[in-house]
Amino acid sequence: MYALEDALQHYGPPDIFNSDQGSQFTSTDFTEKLLDHGVRISMDGKGRWVDNVFIERLWRSLKDVNAQLHSAFIGGQEIHRLVRLDFGGRVFFADVGNGWPALNLFPAYEGVSFECFGMTYRSVVTENWVRIFHQRQGKESLQMEINVTPKSEAEIQEQINSRYTSGIEYPFSTSLRFSLIVGNAFLFLRGNRLERYSMDSFSTLELREKEIPSAINSEFGFDVSSYFL
Repeated sequence: MYALEDALQHYGPPDIFNSDQGSQFTSTDFTEKLLDHGVRISMDGKGRWVDNVFIERLWRSLKDVNAQLHSAFIGGQEIHRLVRLDFGGRVFFADVGNGWPALNLFPAYEGVSFECFGMTYRSVVTENWVRIFHQRQGKESLQMEINVTPKSEAEIQEQINSRYTSGIEYPFSTSLRFSLIVGNAFLFLRGNRLERYSMDSFSTLELREKEIPSAINSEFGFDVSSYFL
């Protein structure tokens, strides 16, 4: 019961709760707590062990994943952070902090290509390197280079901690960066230029400096006016 009450308090009630017919889930205290919060209850049929196969296999796969910090080069400088995922010896990279919406994993063992919000990403694998190319508005550029050899997380953490004192210039060092997926579009504010990408259109809007806070509020849903005082 404690786990249920804690989940309801911190995450709110779900629309539906599915479980097997174990005694802890069929008890009056448990079911009434769900019903009191307007949660619909769904239970697997008796003897329906097969109903759990998909989720059990998912959890088994997740337990086999080893995730750790990794780094990449942009413009010849090792300034970008990734997540390295090892699925039973098969390595992938997740780009979680580049601003651009590279939503797919990049394998370390083969090149891939995919489209995203009207842009194209492709990777080229050569020996110990994965190179990511990004095409937008008909122009392709090398976005980053990943050396697949892992580093210790302590070493990468040290790079992160010293990023403001190392003398390295990051893309966000001299201009504002703000990006977010909103509905069916990807919005990217760089400096005073707001770019909007979707599968079938692209548009830009040049903002005056005093218009930036209200644009972030209306387009991204964040009130940042206190930072522009």
